[in-house]
Amino acid sequence: MTYQKADPVLVRLDDLRSGNVDLKRLEKAFGPESLGIIVVSGLPEKFIGLRQRLLSFASHLGNLSQLDGSHAEKRSYQMIKEGLLVGFKETFEEFCVMVIDIAGLVARACDRYALKHISGYQEGYLEHVVKTSTSTKARLLHYFPPPALETGSIETEEDLDNWCGTHLDHGCLTGLTSAMYVDEGSLTLDISRGVDLPELESAPDPDAGLYIKDRKGGVAKVGIPRDCLAFQTGEALEVITKGKLKAVPHFVRGCRAGKAAGVSRNTIAVFTQPNLWEKVDGDRDFATFAKEIVAKNTEG
Repeated sequence: MTYQKADPVLVRLDDLRSGNVDLKRLEKAFGPESLGIIVVSGLPEKFIGLRQRLLSFASHLGNLSQLDGSHAEKRSYQMIKEGLLVGFKETFEEFCVMVIDIAGLVARACDRYALKHISGYQEGYLEHVVKTSTSTKARLLHYFPPPALETGSIETEEDLDNWCGTHLDHGCLTGLTSAMYVDEGSLTLDISRGVDLPELESAPDPDAGLYIKDRKGGVAKVGIPRDCLAFQTGEALEVITKGKLKAVPHFVRGCRAGKAAGVSRNTIAVFTQPNLWEKVDGDRDFATFAKEIVAKNTEG
C-alpha cells in the first residue's frame, strides 16, 4: 500500500478555552481539503496516567477469558462484578468526561467557524449538542496479538486492513488517544499485581496505525502523540455545518504477524453523538439521520 505520512493540525487546550484558535487552522483541520482531524496538546497533567491505566485495563479485560476454561465467560463476569478490576469504572468515567469536555471546546471553535461561514447558523449549536448529549458512546478497544502465519503462507493487504475497515463515523466529533502497544507474550497478566502495564515505545510494525483517505483519493498515515488527544470529524458534523466541515474516511491497519508476535494494541474512541431528537438539518433529527446511515451501510 502506498501512503504518505501526514502531520495533523495541532492546537493547544488553552487556546481552545480562550477562543484563540485561528479559524484558518480549524478549516485546515476540518474543512473541504482537510484530513478531518485535529490534535490537542497541553492537556491536564492527569491525562497521561489516566490514559495508561485505562488502556492497560483493556489488556486485562481482553485476557479474562483465558482464566477458567469452559466457564471463562461466567468467571470473567464474576471477576468484574466482585470488584477484582478495582477502579475500572471510575477510570473509564473520569477519562471519558475529560474527553467530552475537550470535545465541547473543539465544538465551540467549530461554532465560531460556522457562524462566520453559514447563513442563519444557530450560535453555539454544536457545543450544545456535544455537551448535553445523553447518546455519546465510548469504545475501549483491545486488538489481540496477530496470529502466527502458517508455514508457507503470505500476509496480504486485506489481512492488514482487517482491524478496522474504511468507514465514516456518523456522530459529531470522535475523541481518540494514541494506541498503546503491549507485549503480552512476555507478560503474565495478573491484575492483583497492579493495573498499569509496560508500554512499547512505538508500534512493532512501522506501517501499523491510523490511516485517513484524503479528498483526492490518496492515503495518509497519521500519528497521535502520546500526551495528546485527537478529534476526528463525523457525518453529523458535516450535515450540521452544511458541508463546510467534512467527515473523514479512515481505517486502522494491523501489525504484520512477523513483526508483532505477542503484541496487542489498545485504544479508546469516544463518539460524541447528538441526542436522538436534535436536528441535524431542517428536516431530520439525529434518529432519522442515523437510521439512514445504518441502512446505507448495510445495503446488499
